[in-house]
Amino acid sequence: MYSLLRRVYSENEISTGDFIFKNKDKVHHISKVLRLKEGDNLLIFNQESGEFLASIKAIKRSEITLDIKKFIRKKSEKRSVTIAFSPIKPDRVRFLIEKCTEIGCAKFIPVITDRTIVKKVNEEKISSYIIGASEQSGRVSLPEIQQSVSLKILIEENRQKMLFCDERENTQPISKVKIDSDITILIGPEGGFSDEERKMLHLNKYIIPVTLGQNILRAETAAIVALTHAVKL
Repeated sequence: MYSLLRRVYSENEISTGDFIFKNKDKVHHISKVLRLKEGDNLLIFNQESGEFLASIKAIKRSEITLDIKKFIRKKSEKRSVTIAFSPIKPDRVRFLIEKCTEIGCAKFIPVITDRTIVKKVNEEKISSYIIGASEQSGRVSLPEIQQSVSLKILIEENRQKMLFCDERENTQPISKVKIDSDITILIGPEGGFSDEERKMLHLNKYIIPVTLGQNILRAETAAIVALTHAVKL
């Protein structure tokens, strides 16, 4: 019924009645990018309030007023899957973030390894990719983006099952893993993990080495393939 309506994310609390957007980027997005006009219906959402049906009451140069008509749904409660990935080039990071958000990732953790080439992550841009992909895909909850962490610290602090995508060993396929709790998927850097890192990974009792197939995949492809399997586990 509502699948054809445009969706807009808001960080503010949402409830029935008047709701005003004053953020200039959001006003521009609704009026110029989405090309919505007064009287048009849309969906407004965030993970705290849920999703609501609204109509545009008034459009001004600096603000847009919505009439929030009714509550539609709350966020769904599913097993949490985290993607821990070694940062890559900006265009490929965007692809990874957008597609994994669409599939159902709950959290992203940039992980700095010995062979990580891109050391800095633009969290503001990643957040914008997450919002855009969530608006497009129909998600109510947004994935969390955590600050960058070293692989050593990630392993030391990890207390849940982690699937380690190992391209160098003949391990069990990810499709054969049986897990019924929250999990983390670890995607390595373009050059693979160093020997020292591999030792740390194999010694940790929470980490399960898996294979994604015979071919060596790019980081963003590996993340998508692994996540697709994980949400079905």
